[in-house]
Amino acid sequence: MKTPFLLTFSVLLSLSVRAQVIESDSLALVSFYNATGGSEWLVDSNWLSDAPVSQWHGVYIDNQRVTDLYLYNNNLTGSIPDAIGELTALRNFSFTSNALTGPIPAALGNCADLNAIDLSDNALTGNFPAEIANCQMLTEIIVYRNELSGAFPEILLGLPNLQRLELNSNNFSGAIPASIGNATKLRLLGLDRNEFSGQMPSLKNLTEMVEVHLRENELEGDIADIFNYCPNMYYLTLGDNHFTGCVSDSFFNPDKLQFLDFQQNNFTCLGDFSAFADTGVLQRLTLSYNQIPFEDIEPNRFTFTFNYSPQEPLLTADTLVMEAGDSTEIQSGSLGLYTHYTWYRNGEEIPGEGDATLWVKAFDESKAGVYHCIMTNDSLPLLTLERNPVTLMLDGTSSIRNQETIHLDLRPNPVSDMLYLPAGYASGQLFIYDQTGRAFEKGISIHGDRIDVTSLPPGVYTLVLQTEEGIATGQFLKITDR
Repeated sequence: MKTPFLLTFSVLLSLSVRAQVIESDSLALVSFYNATGGSEWLVDSNWLSDAPVSQWHGVYIDNQRVTDLYLYNNNLTGSIPDAIGELTALRNFSFTSNALTGPIPAALGNCADLNAIDLSDNALTGNFPAEIANCQMLTEIIVYRNELSGAFPEILLGLPNLQRLELNSNNFSGAIPASIGNATKLRLLGLDRNEFSGQMPSLKNLTEMVEVHLRENELEGDIADIFNYCPNMYYLTLGDNHFTGCVSDSFFNPDKLQFLDFQQNNFTCLGDFSAFADTGVLQRLTLSYNQIPFEDIEPNRFTFTFNYSPQEPLLTADTLVMEAGDSTEIQSGSLGLYTHYTWYRNGEEIPGEGDATLWVKAFDESKAGVYHCIMTNDSLPLLTLERNPVTLMLDGTSSIRNQETIHLDLRPNPVSDMLYLPAGYASGQLFIYDQTGRAFEKGISIHGDRIDVTSLPPGVYTLVLQTEEGIATGQFLKITDR
């Protein structure tokens, strides 16, 4: 490896003439080399030598100008210098998989001919500079796996030719602006693994879109308000958000769709994708950890790689205060041709009840308690569904009236040993049920904010906490070790 040095003006001039590259480009390359630890690059063939600049590793020239710079996976360190803005004919560059730090330089705004930039897999910080708006020719911006932060860089949506935007695995946060729906040339949108939150804007106008990645954010919204027919979509991931509604087969083209990941959301129904099997294009559909009933899963079970188990408890937890002698019905939340129902009260099976609806008639204090249902399906043996608990109380036996059941945010989740309750729920009567309805730690009073679940077998559990203020429920996944 060479020792970094600065060439004198006369030597640079001689070099630029021999290399047929203008002097300002030569100077910019030298500054870039020194600023990014060039002597420690994995490959620096011919850099700062008498060889023509066109023979320097990763440098491409046209008409005496540097047009392309490809130095990926080459141990570049330090910050990108402002000198890169002197390469005003630069069209494409890739510095992916290095160790670059610091901000994206504002000087890039001088490179008006930029077509594609790839800064992925580095440690860049900050946000995009406003000057990037000068690069009206940009079609691809790839910056995934960095430490960029701040609001969504809405300035990028004003680039008229933008087709590919990958902001995955950074620290961007806040809302995604509605103006994203006007970026009609977008074909690939990658926003995975950030901290975006709030309502996801409509993408209905982006008919050229082929890939959308939104996983692991805090986004919400009804999917029907976000998408309609997506004729070119082949890869869509929405997992680990808070989206709702129905995943309809009518959104997609069976001749194009290859991959759908909608796991860990709040979807409550699924279209019939069995016709997609006829084309053989769809490879995977992932919908686990939603609230999809058996009747929607059944038609899709023989089609593609279909990940549908487990599902979250169906419907919502509820508490009803009843008068003596009243009757009520509790829906299971699922039908299906091959479904079996087992109903429970306070964790004990109710004999003779095997229908999709449980009728509780002539209510009295002996029938008060926490009701839930466990469902199995002969055609889907890997999946067990559960109906969220419904608590029935007799009016006059409690100070609780017309209360709402509260959802508990249990942490950590998954958990291997200690489960922590939210603040304000450190006492009460505790019930823990597995997915077969078996009760664990039944009736144990809580003192403090911790529950030791070390002894529980691995699996999905429902926790019901009855306090003087009401009923609170939550679900957690027990694992052997984190």
